[in-house]
Amino acid sequence: MEREIEELEKEASDPHFWDMSSFAQSKMKELALLNKQVSSWTSLRERAESALELLELARAESDTELIKSIRDETVEIGQQLSDMEFQLTLSGEYDQRDAILALHAGAGGVDSQDWASMLLRMYSRWAERKGFRCDVLDTSYGEESGVKSAVIQVSGDFAYGYLRSEKGV
Repeated sequence: MEREIEELEKEASDPHFWDMSSFAQSKMKELALLNKQVSSWTSLRERAESALELLELARAESDTELIKSIRDETVEIGQQLSDMEFQLTLSGEYDQRDAILALHAGAGGVDSQDWASMLLRMYSRWAERKGFRCDVLDTSYGEESGVKSAVIQVSGDFAYGYLRSEKGV
């Protein structure tokens, strides 16, 4: 990643880099994403090293409260590591982009519309928990309850990569 950052920074320093602004903007967005990823990995490593040092001190002093706190911290570090490792697998052409998700109630009438409404809420809450922004672009409500259809835009790094396999009836 760091080599890619160096190459992109070298490209950006070229006096003719901004001659094609759309190309330059995409390269700068790519550079920003790479810098963010490197920063995240560095931060994670520092958190892990800090937790290890604290654990050694806590063991030396037999501080059980601090050991419990460090255990909680290591669980958080492990979860963050899993999320970051998963992002490394998202290498498709569009994986880094935003996603548009369309939900349509099936032929089940009110039950189907209620189910579509539950799915809309589920995806919206999931997006919020992941730190994505979720905007409802269009909604068609059912006569009694639920939604006939809804279209949402999920915005954030790798939103499409996370959602590209979401399909079904």
